[in-house]
Amino acid sequence: MLAFDRQGSLYAAGSRLFKRASGTEQWKALDSSPFKFVSSMVFDRAGAIFAGDTKIGVFKSRDGGLSWTAMNHGLEGNALSIQALALDSRGRLYAGTWGAGVWQSVDGGASWTALNRGLRGLALNVHALAVDGDDTLYVGGEGGVFQLKSTAPASTWSAKLTPSGALTSQTLNLDFAPLAIDNGRAGCVFVGAAVQDQLFLLGSKGWQPYAGDNPTPFRSGPLGATQATLVNQLNLTGLAGTPVYAGYGQGDSPADCLTDMLQSRSYRQLFTVQ
Repeated sequence: MLAFDRQGSLYAAGSRLFKRASGTEQWKALDSSPFKFVSSMVFDRAGAIFAGDTKIGVFKSRDGGLSWTAMNHGLEGNALSIQALALDSRGRLYAGTWGAGVWQSVDGGASWTALNRGLRGLALNVHALAVDGDDTLYVGGEGGVFQLKSTAPASTWSAKLTPSGALTSQTLNLDFAPLAIDNGRAGCVFVGAAVQDQLFLLGSKGWQPYAGDNPTPFRSGPLGATQATLVNQLNLTGLAGTPVYAGYGQGDSPADCLTDMLQSRSYRQLFTVQ
């Protein structure tokens, strides 16, 4: 991999990192770098360098590559296999991964959010990213070429779980809204709780254990903003520390919805029993 920074210095990277300062012919090895194999580098307007590693995620340097800090909060598993990085004119950082699709950071790499709505299967194996003058992001990979327009609706969805009442008579109220682009599409909303090693899903028949097939959705049908009481006057005594999750996915069946939710990582922990 070769890349020029904004001052004209040239970086060469793979399993090692080298730098040639602007106006010189001499290369300097930056052997303090933590990398396994660097796939890409981008440079922001403040002079920071972002490097993507195919094994260990994204790193940031503020001193021309002399020292590096891991910027992987929110990235795990295949999301640490960085194949490409891109920056748009607003400073939004994108990472293309092998197996976990595309991720976005709007805070200089401090945190990451998956941008995988519409990317499934082989499309989650990303080879390259490019941003044009209108900040449209192009994603190239095994699934073809896709684009994400900068004018698209916000890339985050919202969910909030509000508890009320005593632990022996607890009520949980859900406020949920999908991505604006997903409004009206066929899908499912899931609510789950992990009790020890068993996952339970909340549906029309109450909490049901999930064994890996026939998932029970909380709601199914056209996606949209939802306000609902999940449980009313439930005795949660003895369940302290139990996490409760919510998320959603698109599809014509609950199984398809669950697969889409997991692939796009459209789920999060909302509440922990106190």
